[in-house]
Amino acid sequence: MKRSSEDSPDNSIKSPEASKRQLCEKIRRLQDALAEKTARLEAYEVGFRSLFEDTSIPLFTFNKEGKVLLWNRAFSELLRMSDKEIKERSILKMIIKGSKPEKIFKIIKTVFKGKGIADIEGAISSEPGQERHLSISALPVRGTAGGVTFGISIVTDITEKIHLEQALLQTEKMAAMGTLASGLAHEVGTPMNVILGRAESLLRHTKEEKTAKGLMIIIEQIDRMTRLIQHLLTFARGEPIEKKRLDINRVINKGIDLIGQHAKAKGISIDTDLNPRLPEIQADEDQILQVMVNLFLNAIDTIEGEGTIRVTTHLIRIEQRKHPRPDKSPRENQMIQILLKDSGSGIDPAHLDKIFDPFFTTKPVGKGTGLGLAVALGTIRNHGGQIMVASSVGQGTTFSIRLPAK
Repeated sequence: MKRSSEDSPDNSIKSPEASKRQLCEKIRRLQDALAEKTARLEAYEVGFRSLFEDTSIPLFTFNKEGKVLLWNRAFSELLRMSDKEIKERSILKMIIKGSKPEKIFKIIKTVFKGKGIADIEGAISSEPGQERHLSISALPVRGTAGGVTFGISIVTDITEKIHLEQALLQTEKMAAMGTLASGLAHEVGTPMNVILGRAESLLRHTKEEKTAKGLMIIIEQIDRMTRLIQHLLTFARGEPIEKKRLDINRVINKGIDLIGQHAKAKGISIDTDLNPRLPEIQADEDQILQVMVNLFLNAIDTIEGEGTIRVTTHLIRIEQRKHPRPDKSPRENQMIQILLKDSGSGIDPAHLDKIFDPFFTTKPVGKGTGLGLAVALGTIRNHGGQIMVASSVGQGTTFSIRLPAK
């Protein structure tokens, strides 16, 4: 007797035990796949963090609000900030000095639209007189869904490049002005000496008080012109350097002694914090003294009423990354840094790039020749050093001089 189809067993229906085994197997396969993907993700994360942290290129990541998320050691060293300081700041407060908020947020918005931004130039000031120039590029980083998860920025310190460009431009200016100054000093010097000799002769022979007073004015003005001509010649040809072992603190104190009474008469105090353990430098004492006196006098002139001038010295180390040693560690040069900060009116930003130009001065007519800082710049460079300035209107001015330690 045949069995009906209703009586035959249905092979498609599985027992509860079989279904459970199949479900467990599926769960196991999913767990294995998840574990594999987790291991890959962890490997990617470890690799990314290792690459991110160990590279010598300063890097940081940020979200669409401009908050810094991750940064590497090179970045914190560049900004000379602790991890806590960086964590508490946004890009706006940390990177581009003087940039408007709308400019920064426009850049962030562009990155989160999936576009890269290259070579944004700006500046930071980690310490007075130590402004550094940066070039920043930003790129979008996309997640698995294709959207931009965060932005990553590459920071390049272009301070040396900017300084070299400025130095080249200044050298070209100095060369052209030096030729002009030399010719002018020669042509004007001879007739001025003749006028001076005649005026002094007339003064010796006159007995009329009014005439004698007029001749004295002539002689004073000729003396002033003679000093100007001497400045021109100094600027044009540069004084020969007689380098000797020199204690920079002693030179600074000597300069303070020379202008001390003048400062005191105007109600200006001079404070010092000179590191007594500085190494000596090889320099021409008279030329370095002339630079310091010039900076002191300029500082005094910018202070209206009572004020202060503060001078500090310390030893700094500057890395030379272009020529690494065989072990690839950067070479360091020791420099003596002199910071001279005044509480004066500050320098207009429009004038800041011109103050070392020959004949540029913001002083009234008859009060300055505009050659003091040009000569100071030439002197410091001839000694293998640097001179920089940082200033804000109403906040005073800081001159930074660096000279190679012996």
